[in-house]
Amino acid sequence: MRPIARALLTLIRPEPHAPSPELTFFLTSAISAPSSSQCLSFPMANRRCRLFHVDAFTRQRFCGNPAIVVLDADDLSEEDMQTIATEVNGETAFVLAAEDTNHDMQVKFFTPRHSVSFVGHATIAAQYVRAKKEGVPPGRVRQRTGAGVVEIEVMEAEGDLRIAITQSPPSLGPIIPDHHRTQVLNALGISSPSLHGDCPLQILTKGSSRLLIGLRSPDLLSSLKPDFEELTRLTPHVGAEGY
Repeated sequence: MRPIARALLTLIRPEPHAPSPELTFFLTSAISAPSSSQCLSFPMANRRCRLFHVDAFTRQRFCGNPAIVVLDADDLSEEDMQTIATEVNGETAFVLAAEDTNHDMQVKFFTPRHSVSFVGHATIAAQYVRAKKEGVPPGRVRQRTGAGVVEIEVMEAEGDLRIAITQSPPSLGPIIPDHHRTQVLNALGISSPSLHGDCPLQILTKGSSRLLIGLRSPDLLSSLKPDFEELTRLTPHVGAEGY
């Protein structure tokens, strides 16, 4: 399976006199505040990271599927990474140097809530930033993730870059129990007659897990009234990281 996509590097905020669109993120030591405060505490010295907002699967600014890419992430702990992903409130790819000869570089992925093994559009974003900002030439890249080593090809195309990811097929997991099925349908604002008879609510896993929900027709998508807070609460109970 080789998803091929483009990406668009978009400006968050330029540093003064910076030659390229990037956001400088400072991690600083802070005094711990009372538990009722929203203050974050970073047990580390001042440190600088470069963050990039990238829109994958598009040529239009602020369209497509957005991701944050953090370069210079080797000195960050996973706690630091989670803090940054929570702060920027988006799926974030942290680029690190290789640790073995079976891969060329590493990427760790975090959502605002937790780490995940693999994120496709954030992988595209990370490779696009490496090529554009680090001068990595087009060619094949072996990227190590929590889901293993992924083969990627970066190609020149129409004056820009095209990125292809080679992935093994996903695997189907268990069908969720009836009581969780009812809870999910209620959270989506639909009932059993809206479901496709040949598509049980079932877990699909490929790096991260998703709950597959088959509807009778595409038109039913517009009738969904999702309760996102309830869906988030249900996520660990149904055994999936998303829907």
